Amino acid sequence: MRITGGTAKGHRLSGPKSAEVRPTADIVKEALFNILAPYIDETVFLDLFAGTGSVGLEAMSRGAREVYFVDNKRQCVQLIKNNASLLRVSDKVKIISADAIAAVDLLSRKQVHFDIIFMDPPYEMGYIIKTLKAIITTDILNKDGILVVQRSKREGLGLDGVGWTTYKERAYGDTILDFIRREDD
Repeated sequence: MRITGGTAKGHRLSGPKSAEVRPTADIVKEALFNILAPYIDETVFLDLFAGTGSVGLEAMSRGAREVYFVDNKRQCVQLIKNNASLLRVSDKVKIISADAIAAVDLLSRKQVHFDIIFMDPPYEMGYIIKTLKAIITTDILNKDGILVVQRSKREGLGLDGVGWTTYKERAYGDTILDFIRREDD
């Protein structure tokens, strides 16, 4: 696992010691950021279900101004701290140790808004629809922001009738990346 582009390109990151954490594959991460490249500079980026922090750290390496990481596993929070330290960006990241729904609510109450939200919940556990509902109802994504969901091809999104739509979808084996925006954009 490494940073695939930007100022920290090539730096290796610490990985999980257990199979509970499923880091985003470098090939998927590189494709994700090739699509986000025109939008990433100076953004406020949210990495939900952050795991090792590799996606948020990639965003920082590629020009994001601020990155928030959310994970409720102690092992993951420690990995994010370690990886931010490895890249010497600990002072530029914010780590929230909480479940995704509680973190979205907290960020909303603090009136934090994001240009890009990336979420990679555990596959096929029902987190996508609940988390999308929380994001939509709390309005933490800026009006012209981008929401990216990484999911298994066996799991749906549940966006019908909520005013948001997938404008781009990419498949990488079992992994799907959905790029979502409000329908009025």
